[in-house]
Formats: sequence, C-alpha cells, structure tokens
Amino acid sequence: MTDPADIAQARVLLSALRDEITRISLLLEKAESSRRVGALPSAGEKALRRDLYEAHRHADKLVVQFPESRAT
Repeated sequence: MTDPADIAQARVLLSALRDEITRISLLLEKAESSRRVGALPSAGEKALRRDLYEAHRHADKLVVQFPESRAT
C-alpha cells in the first residue's frame, strides 16, 4: 500500500506539472501564431516543445507510479 503522504506529494507535483504544461502550451501557441507562414520553427519554439514533452513525460510517469494521484 502506498503511503498517503507520498500520494499527497504526488498530487501536488502533478498539479504543478499541469500548471507548467498549460504555461508552456500558451507560450508555444503564441510563438506559433506569430511565425510567418512557411517559416521553420525557431530555436525558442523547439525548446518550448521539448519542455512540453518533458513535462508530459514526468506527469505520465508520476501517474503510473502513483495512480491515486489522478483523483484531484
């Protein structure tokens, strides 16, 4: 059985990751909408996308390790 303190901590971290995913997503949308048609993504856009994927990976791993953390 998982310690309730571990689950609580996982929920806090998952909430912070979701906030970060939202923040990065908004920045990425803004960067993409300001890009000229046909232009390649900037280094900043690429970095944001990497950060977004990383945040999703961390959130997914956290939910796998602590399935109870989903209930928020």
